[in-house]
Amino acid sequence: MLLHLILFLFTFPLTRAMNNTSKPGCPTKCGDVTVPYPFGIGADCFLNISFNLTCNTSFEPPKLSFGDGSIRIYNISDLELRISTIVSYNCYDQSGTLVVGYPYAWTSLGRQSGFTFSKKNIKAPNVPYGQCSGIGCCQISIPKGLSVYNSTLTTLQNHTDVWSFNKCSYGFLVEDNRFKFEGASDLSTNYSDFVEKIRSTMPIVLDWVIEPEGNCSIEVNTCKGNSSCYDVEGGGYRCQCRRGYEGNPYLDPGCQDIDECSDQGSNPCYGICNNTIGGYNCTCKPGSSGDAYILNGCKEDATKCSTGMPDSNAICNSRGKLWSKEEEANKASRKVL
Repeated sequence: MLLHLILFLFTFPLTRAMNNTSKPGCPTKCGDVTVPYPFGIGADCFLNISFNLTCNTSFEPPKLSFGDGSIRIYNISDLELRISTIVSYNCYDQSGTLVVGYPYAWTSLGRQSGFTFSKKNIKAPNVPYGQCSGIGCCQISIPKGLSVYNSTLTTLQNHTDVWSFNKCSYGFLVEDNRFKFEGASDLSTNYSDFVEKIRSTMPIVLDWVIEPEGNCSIEVNTCKGNSSCYDVEGGGYRCQCRRGYEGNPYLDPGCQDIDECSDQGSNPCYGICNNTIGGYNCTCKPGSSGDAYILNGCKEDATKCSTGMPDSNAICNSRGKLWSKEEEANKASRKVL
């Protein structure tokens, strides 16, 4: 008997959140979800109809969805979206009669929409401490570039052999590491509670591109200043800021220079940092030389003192350190005071 069917959509951890710049005059958020251009809410706020979103303010907090409101959106990044899943289910009584069911779960993204189920979802590792291996629970991978799916449930003997602990079958797509199969506990849970848990806490992941039939060779003015276009495997393209720049590459004036010197955690400098357009320079402090980009990379210059040939404007102190005459004069002045 097919006890419990679960179709898994596997993904990797969340990608970098997209810069949260929306088109001027357009909403930037719906509830707690940021809406970056090319996505948008309202007329003239999105790049094309595929990126037209709806914010339903009758909920608290408001809910973001695609234009027709049928698919809820939980998150938007520069590569992906997380959306709500649909659960198919059939539940039987002790005699094997179907008492409640929604046996056909399907989602169509539209073949020309620019959205597909993520390429990363092909991988199907073992479910951590879940053992979804065919006994009570099974899983399958999906092909890349998929834009439509449906799950149809079938059963042998209508659960009569396992009815005491498993009255229902379920089918759904879910992000990797979101669902942990808990054996009999899941199988015996009230169907409405189980379905609601899946719907409310376990999203699936989509890839998105600009113009699924297009490529960078025909891209016209979509990628703005200081950004570049790159083709996506399977069709379409995306824009990205060039190295050393940040912002929204789809909106004028484009990406802006990053001040690397203000974030030395990501841009290490153990000397004097100088921001440049698209990058930064790091040099050793006067009197030292070496590689200022690495810790302890700069070493004190002692060659002139050690060779007995100091500069005409410098003097060597008793420890062989090179001082400028101005520094030595200031030092003497401090002693007098």
